[in-house]
Amino acid sequence: MRDFSTPRTFILSAYQGVNPADDFRAHADLSFDLAYAGIPFRECEGSYKGAREQSFVVVGVENQFAVETLARKYEQVSFLLIAENDRLAYDVSTETGYHEHLGKFTVAGDEEPACDAWTLVDGVYFTCDGRPGTDLPGGL
Repeated sequence: MRDFSTPRTFILSAYQGVNPADDFRAHADLSFDLAYAGIPFRECEGSYKGAREQSFVVVGVENQFAVETLARKYEQVSFLLIAENDRLAYDVSTETGYHEHLGKFTVAGDEEPACDAWTLVDGVYFTCDGRPGTDLPGGL
């Protein structure tokens, strides 16, 4: 049986891709919101659907509601959720809560991967391996 109390990692952005100055401001505002809420985070870089963006890594299942709320506040279509016990990654819709299975979150190495979605933390790239899995309509 799946351990639903397992820690989770979230990757969240405030990026809109319309205006670099607005993206910078939104990123700074999201950083403030995370710090003000007492949520530990780390900045990272990433690519989502081929668009580069600054993002945040947030760890802890207790932070999921806050991450969902902030993703909606910053008008994000979704955020990434990684279940730490098995490294399965899900693209979580902020509108419906639907969890689209993306595969295992894996280390891709120290060179930028040739795909349109990746995360860069401390010089290491991560991607989802794309293995088929089960989408979760009601959440993880």
